[in-house]
Amino acid sequence: MKYIFTLVLLMATLFADKLLPEKNNQIIIYLNQKIKKPTFYMIFSKEDIAYKNITQKQLEVLVKSKNKDLLLIKLHSKSSVKAYKYHYFFGNKQEDKNKPWNNGEEFSWKSWKQYDADIWDNVSVVYVPKNLKEKTVYIKNIVIRRGGFSLLDTRKKESLISKNKISFKVEKNKSVISDGVYNVYHFGKMMESFKQKFYEIRSPVLKLAIDDLGQTDKKKYVSRGKNWCSEYAAYLYNENGIIAPNPNKKDLHFKNLKVFYEKNGKVYSFLDVIKWSDSKKVKLIKPGTLVSFCVNDCKSAHTVIFNSWTKNKSGKITKFSALSGNNRGMVYFHKKLRLDMFDKKMKHDKKYKTEFLRKSYFAVPNGL
Repeated sequence: MKYIFTLVLLMATLFADKLLPEKNNQIIIYLNQKIKKPTFYMIFSKEDIAYKNITQKQLEVLVKSKNKDLLLIKLHSKSSVKAYKYHYFFGNKQEDKNKPWNNGEEFSWKSWKQYDADIWDNVSVVYVPKNLKEKTVYIKNIVIRRGGFSLLDTRKKESLISKNKISFKVEKNKSVISDGVYNVYHFGKMMESFKQKFYEIRSPVLKLAIDDLGQTDKKKYVSRGKNWCSEYAAYLYNENGIIAPNPNKKDLHFKNLKVFYEKNGKVYSFLDVIKWSDSKKVKLIKPGTLVSFCVNDCKSAHTVIFNSWTKNKSGKITKFSALSGNNRGMVYFHKKLRLDMFDKKMKHDKKYKTEFLRKSYFAVPNGL
């Protein structure tokens, strides 16, 4: 039987080392009033920019900047989708394909690869009015998505899994400070906080992981090879001072990672963990645990980093959330991975069960 989950994971190779379709990279801005074809400047930067206010001349300088840690894109010539709502896409084939920031007239989507992998860490917005009437305009809400994942959505009132209450508000500032001087809306710190609260991140390892949600550039994590799910996990551990193999020396995969953590941690069979009581699952499987399981009919395996257990309506643990690298070619958040996703196949296929037991396990590194 083909599982939807397996098919999703198989898509990873199709998107490896490529930009995602533009419908997955988007910014939605809600204004306090309807403006005909407003002009925004979007600033993507590795570090938050120093400007509190900015002039037109300074914006023009940033547009021409050759700094690979910062990218400024002018968004214009689009009307509202609905009243006060303005939707902008970045990519190659779908919406906005003929707009200057996608077609190469002002900025080509192909140029994203030239910039630092972390320029989505801080997004800032500048609204530039065309006339006196527009000087009272301000941003009420904003949605920033990368790879289809929300990096910030000020409309959200609940976390993704447990439905905990969350609240994020755009500070009500006038977009125009004075003639030719504009307010800079800084969203970097809010994005960081949103990702942790919305996705319910529970460990330093996962905090680093969620920072790169939607990231498609594997060069940040490993300088060799094509696959990078295990390499991504090793990067997260190494960056947090947790023992892990060096992904730049040799390929990492389910087999050598299992051997490594049998010596440098605790390894538990996926099948055994399924059978554990809920209290034992919570006690032994910590946020940040490495999880390997088979995909593609158990011909290969995928590595994820465990985030949290999820209970069904009866209060029993049946699923878990996780983050992984190289799923659909990017850093990916798995909302609900089923513990029983392989049960039916194993009952009727002994060869499959043998491969499942070899490739599927939970590994808790020493020092986690």
